[in-house]
Amino acid sequence: MDSNKISNWLQVAGNFGLLLGLVLVGFQISQNSELGRLNFYSTEEDANISIGTMPAGDDLARAMANAVDAPESLTTAEMIQLDGYLTNILTQLNRRDYLYEVGVYKFPLEEFFIQYRGMFENKFALAWWDERRMAVAGDQVREFLDQELLKIEQSGQALVFRNIRKALAAE
Repeated sequence: MDSNKISNWLQVAGNFGLLLGLVLVGFQISQNSELGRLNFYSTEEDANISIGTMPAGDDLARAMANAVDAPESLTTAEMIQLDGYLTNILTQLNRRDYLYEVGVYKFPLEEFFIQYRGMFENKFALAWWDERRMAVAGDQVREFLDQELLKIEQSGQALVFRNIRKALAAE
C-alpha cells in the first residue's frame, strides 16, 4: 500500500512537472514571437530610414536653409528632399512611440521629439505637416504632434539663426 501511495504521489508530481514545463515552453514561445516581431519592425523601419536619408548632403542643407529663409522660393527638387527628410523624422517618431508602448524603449515620445522640434520651426515644415500628417504619422504620434506644433513659432529657426549670427558678430 505504501508503494502505491508513493507511486501515486510521484505520478502527480511528474504530471505537475510536465504541466509546468509546458507552461514555461509556451512562455518562451510567446517571448520569442514578440522579440521576432520587434526585430522585424525595427529592420523594416531601418530600411525606411535609409531610404529617407538618401538625398542628404549639401543639397539638403541648402533646401533646409531655403525652408527657413525663403520657403516660397523652394524648388520642387528641394521640396522632394525636405519631404524625404521630414518623412524620415516621422518614421523615427512612429518607431520610438511603438517601441515605448511595448516597453522596449524607456523614453516617451515627448523626450525624443525635443531633438527634432527645431526641424518644424519653419513655414514649409508646418505646411508639410498639414498636408502629409495623415499619411506619415500613426494615431498617437499624429495626436501628439498636432498639439506640439500648435506651440511652435513659424519663424523659430530663423530667430535662432539670427541670434547665433549676432553672437558671432559680437565676438
